[in-house]
Amino acid sequence: MTRPRIARTALALLLWLLPAYASANANCMESDNQCDPDKLCTFKAALAEKVFIYQAYLRNSQKTRRWGGREGIKYDGKLYDASIAEAKDAFPNASAEDQLVKAGQIFQEKIRKYAEDNFKTPTCQGGGMVKLSLFPKAGYTGAYTNDRCQVWFKYNGGEYSAQGFGSTDMTPCQEFYDRDLAHEMIHKASCEAAKTSGKNLDRIDNMIEDEIAAYRHSVWLTKAYVRLLSIRCSKLPNRDELKKRVQRIEDLLSPYLMKAGN
Repeated sequence: MTRPRIARTALALLLWLLPAYASANANCMESDNQCDPDKLCTFKAALAEKVFIYQAYLRNSQKTRRWGGREGIKYDGKLYDASIAEAKDAFPNASAEDQLVKAGQIFQEKIRKYAEDNFKTPTCQGGGMVKLSLFPKAGYTGAYTNDRCQVWFKYNGGEYSAQGFGSTDMTPCQEFYDRDLAHEMIHKASCEAAKTSGKNLDRIDNMIEDEIAAYRHSVWLTKAYVRLLSIRCSKLPNRDELKKRVQRIEDLLSPYLMKAGN
């Protein structure tokens, strides 16, 4: 079920590390870190990009069309319809099933181009700026799940085990490698389930729903990270209350981090 993932735009498309692969340090979320407006801005920008792509999938989901809307998003379907039409034109002799698979591949490329052309990095308030050095190192191009339901990280044209990847990097936030892996672990779980049920995840409809599930989790997790950083940057005069709020957000993060490990 290997699919072309959306390439990194100005921001990386990222996720979290699971207990099964634990060895990395979440160095940008350590509770003793002082408030860093640039760090908060960087995570807010990453969240904005996740939401942008997530909503693009929702707009083209056939479930959204059937339900008349989904999570506040109305069906658009322009990319979906264009992908179906292009697959039929390009592969007129293919079976209907194969055309749907081809349409899925075309759709992923259209989503990638749509994100590159339309996503704009938001401006942060409070003097914060996106700090590119917090993102994964040069040469890293994301993670993917292959047809055997194995997850790999791509770096300088090679494939690397997810275990401990990036844990020795001193500059980027480990959370960004972690979130990439978590995204793929959701794909890995659906891949393994599909092998049992015979479901073809490469069909455009199934592929879109699979991506929606992974991106939904990405959005939830990144929101929690932003909330945690925002609290650390708040001007609460009571340090004990600040610690309590931080603990509540860290408790909120726990089920997200454990979810795909179950």
